[in-house]
Amino acid sequence: MIDMLASTITDTTHLPWAELFLAQIRAGETVEQASAAAGVTRSWAYTCRAENEAFHAAWEAAVAEARQRLDWRPVFLASLREGRTIVDACSRAGVT
Repeated sequence: MIDMLASTITDTTHLPWAELFLAQIRAGETVEQASAAAGVTRSWAYTCRAENEAFHAAWEAAVAEARQRLDWRPVFLASLREGRTIVDACSRAGVT
C-alpha cells in the first residue's frame, strides 16, 4: 500500500490527460486553455499539481519551456524594427 501511494505522488501515468495539458502549456497556452483542451477543470489541474510531485515538476518545466520559446519575440521584432532582414532577425533571436 505504501509503494502504491509513493508511485502516485511521483508518477503522472495515472493522469491520462497530463501530456495534452503539458503540451498546451509548453505551446504558451494559459492554464484555463490547457485544462479545457485536456478535458479537465482548471481547479482539478491545480489540485493535481499540489498533490503530485512529478506533475508539479513537469508543469514547471513546461512553463519554463514556454517562456524560453516566447522570449525570442521581442528580440526578433526589435531586429525587424532596426531594418534587419527576417533571416538576420531570426538568427539574432535564436529562431531556426
